[in-house]
Amino acid sequence: MSIKNTLSNPLTGLAIVISFSLIAIFVAAYLTDLKKKQAKTEVATAISTIKVSIETVEKLKESEESGNKKKPRKICDSPECITLSYQLLNWKDPNIDPCEDFHKFVCGKYPKDSESKSLKSIENDEQTVQKISDFLNKSDAKDSKSENIMQRYYKKCQEDSEKNLETFKETQKLWYQELYADIQKIGTWPSAEKNWDESTFDLNEMLSKMAELNLIQDFGLFKFEIDSKSNKILNLVAPGSLRWNKKILEGILNSNEISSESLNQDLKDVEAIFKKIQNLKNENSNFEKFESLTSHIPSIDFNRIIKNLAHQDEKIEEKMKGNIRVGSSELFFGKDENLEKILETTPNRTLANFLILKIIQEAVKEIPSDFRSSKTMDCGKSAIHYFPQTAVKILSKNYDDKNENLKIVSEIFDDVRESYVEIIKNSTKIPEESKNEILDELKNMEKKIAFSREDDDLDKELTKVFFIEIRKF
Repeated sequence: MSIKNTLSNPLTGLAIVISFSLIAIFVAAYLTDLKKKQAKTEVATAISTIKVSIETVEKLKESEESGNKKKPRKICDSPECITLSYQLLNWKDPNIDPCEDFHKFVCGKYPKDSESKSLKSIENDEQTVQKISDFLNKSDAKDSKSENIMQRYYKKCQEDSEKNLETFKETQKLWYQELYADIQKIGTWPSAEKNWDESTFDLNEMLSKMAELNLIQDFGLFKFEIDSKSNKILNLVAPGSLRWNKKILEGILNSNEISSESLNQDLKDVEAIFKKIQNLKNENSNFEKFESLTSHIPSIDFNRIIKNLAHQDEKIEEKMKGNIRVGSSELFFGKDENLEKILETTPNRTLANFLILKIIQEAVKEIPSDFRSSKTMDCGKSAIHYFPQTAVKILSKNYDDKNENLKIVSEIFDDVRESYVEIIKNSTKIPEESKNEILDELKNMEKKIAFSREDDDLDKELTKVFFIEIRKF
């Protein structure tokens, strides 16, 4: 079939139209899909860009915050650090170039006489210390830098002092509890027991336990001491003194939750027996044999005591007995009054308290002095010591009568001037013409009396003082 005939066929035309329609539809679909893909790409790119931008902003923000956020400063705020910083600032001389003289720059204003007698005197004056303490106890802020620093030191000192006092009380209480536990190993303490039974008291049992524990050489009723001329000889002589601190005794009882209700009367009874023993201590240089003591004081089993001192060692015990000699005193060998009669006439309660007090007296000697009494710091006195100039300033500003002070200084000036006038008038070496000129100058001399200007800069003078400005002639 020829091309002409083919084209003239109606079916051919229809096929061509359909083909072009399909091509158009395909192209349109392709272009639409292509536009959708481009749109998705643009959206994805935009989202990615936004994410990057957000992350960048967040990182910049974090960086800025980390840059602005300063690490906490480690500041020493102890009283010692406050004092040191105050001194270093106050001793510095900013007028000196540190590159030329660094030492003078740092310490150029260090006072040569730092322990001034006048400043030392106010530190030791109780009324002055009380005034300064009252001022520093006020919670309101001070206008002066130096006063603020002094107040900060004072309050920090008080905090540390309170902490030290708490630690002291806790340690003291533990020690008192341990001491009372040791006392109970030796015998019962009547003052510590409300219903103490006298029948439970055994004098030799207590003395033997005291010897066994080697707590003391002075047993209160007698004592052992090595002879001053020969260390092989052991002298048994009258006891030493008996002293007690009532606060310590009350502390022992209170730390163990025991009432001290009967303590006062018990102490009076113990003092009575102690005086009797002291009155019979008139020893001389003579000595008696140890064997003779047993017959004069049968109430005390000295053999048992020595056996415990020797730790149950028979050889040491025999050697000790052979080397013991007894001081010849009325306490041991008196005819009318002696230790035996004191033991027979003294109630068991008083004897038990007497021995316990002797144990406590010897035990307290082993306590560090810091545990015997609380040494709390006087923060007012300490503040004046480290900030003397500021203390003078506080006194001058808050407690001195300024008008009265000005009047006193003015009177002193007038007295001094009058004295010079009298000296010049009575002088025989100054010509009359010169005298008159000098006297005129003195009479016409101007005086200006005032308080110095307050300056709160720590690097400058902090003390407020009087000054007299006199025109030289």
